Amino acid sequence: MIEAALLSHAVRLDDVTVTHYCTCSRCCGKSDGITASGRRATPGVSVAVDPSIIPLGSDVLVDYGDGELHYYRADDTGSAVKGAHIDLCMESHEAAIQAGVRTATIYFIEEGAI
Repeated sequence: MIEAALLSHAVRLDDVTVTHYCTCSRCCGKSDGITASGRRATPGVSVAVDPSIIPLGSDVLVDYGDGELHYYRADDTGSAVKGAHIDLCMESHEAAIQAGVRTATIYFIEEGAI
């Protein structure tokens, strides 16, 4: 019921490329962990987006087709994150590599829209 209410306010994007990163220098070129929004990159919470598509601060819901919605916050941007592409923050470089590249339907709700 809550998910249905959230989705009624969301913008849907199909066939979004989902990649993964961590805050190490191999992924970010810097390791301070501060995102484009000024927040600390938080594994399992932060996602990098193209802000011309998904505004920073938006709630991002990812549907991999597994019957669950996975919740994140658009905290960051990335030089390789353009168009229908998001990059999820992971706890380690190994976890980011292991998670690989996926395709999903995502929904986003701009900050303050509800």
